[in-house]
Amino acid sequence: NGLIFVSNAVDPSFNNLVSNYAINWGDGSPNFTTTTDAWTPQNHEYAPGIYTLTYTITGPNNCTTNRTYQVFVGNSPAVGLGSPGNTEGCTPITLTFPILNTGNNVPGTIYNVVFSDGSPTISLNHPAPANITHTFQQSSCGESVQNGSVLEQNAFGVTIQAVNPCGSSSATVAPIRLSEPPSALFTANPTTVCVNQTSTITSTADLGSNVTGSTCNSNAVLYWTVSPEVGWMTTGTLGSSNGFAPVNYTGWTPGSNTLPLTFSQPGTYSITQHIANGCGEDTYTEVICVIPTPICAFTLTPTSGCSVLNVNSSNTSQPPSCNAVPLDLQYTWTVSSPSGGNGSSTISSPTAQSPTFTFTNSGTTNITFTVTLTVSPINPQTGLPMSCT
Repeated sequence: NGLIFVSNAVDPSFNNLVSNYAINWGDGSPNFTTTTDAWTPQNHEYAPGIYTLTYTITGPNNCTTNRTYQVFVGNSPAVGLGSPGNTEGCTPITLTFPILNTGNNVPGTIYNVVFSDGSPTISLNHPAPANITHTFQQSSCGESVQNGSVLEQNAFGVTIQAVNPCGSSSATVAPIRLSEPPSALFTANPTTVCVNQTSTITSTADLGSNVTGSTCNSNAVLYWTVSPEVGWMTTGTLGSSNGFAPVNYTGWTPGSNTLPLTFSQPGTYSITQHIANGCGEDTYTEVICVIPTPICAFTLTPTSGCSVLNVNSSNTSQPPSCNAVPLDLQYTWTVSSPSGGNGSSTISSPTAQSPTFTFTNSGTTNITFTVTLTVSPINPQTGLPMSCT
């Protein structure tokens, strides 16, 4: 227990202006009050803890003035932190750390818990809880933590510090070494192509990390599957699981990071990336739409007559679709006379869907109709928009 001694230190020249003196000890015990200027010094006994003592002086006009003092009764705190076990694993991982040796600490002790993964510091008041739980979301690869005189590499740690006005103590659990699973991802450029054109598949996967002891690597393995299995070819390597489950990923045959796919048959193709490391497998799928060559078809009315002859066209071409979405076509109309002919003509609009032709001279004229489907984005091989004609 603590004993405190309090005496009056008011300037004597103010004594006749004071009507009341009061001390609030801050521990719930009765206040000391007096109207005597030269009051007897007071002793007060406190139990261990932290308190706020308030000294109040009141004048005849009921004006008051206060002074506060912090009173602490105790000793230097103790604290320990237990290991939860399983301090090597894969993220995300939740660990519970027992908080130890705090039973003899006094009220007013603060416990600060620091996780070296960058999470905010947690402050706890006495009495401390039995344990503290934390979820680690990231790999410890590339991190370090001081554990006594040892700097642990590729590791996290947890430190708890007990603090009060008499001093502090701390405890640390380290090393905590955590790996991270991979995350499958790739780009397909483009995702819509024509028959006999190429889409380039490029891996952008996060390989994750493998932390073993104090070493760290990113030894993830990936392979590809394409469905259906026919109607395409590649100059890259698909790789294979070779029948091994992801837990035995080291038996996989790695695939290429860049996979050019050229399609000989129209349809939709599912491209799937499989990637695994010691923390498990992830997959990602994109669909490539391969569109057939557009079908040209039109009729003319009439196809013969006297000059000047006006001929109307009717475009009956059917645009192909990609995933049931019709695609826009571009049209080009040209006229030409066969060898020996002397026909002459004009076209109302050479790029219209169904233009009108006017023939001014007698003779025979050929009409050629071209349908082009332009596919975006840019063909990575030519640098130009893809087209099917």
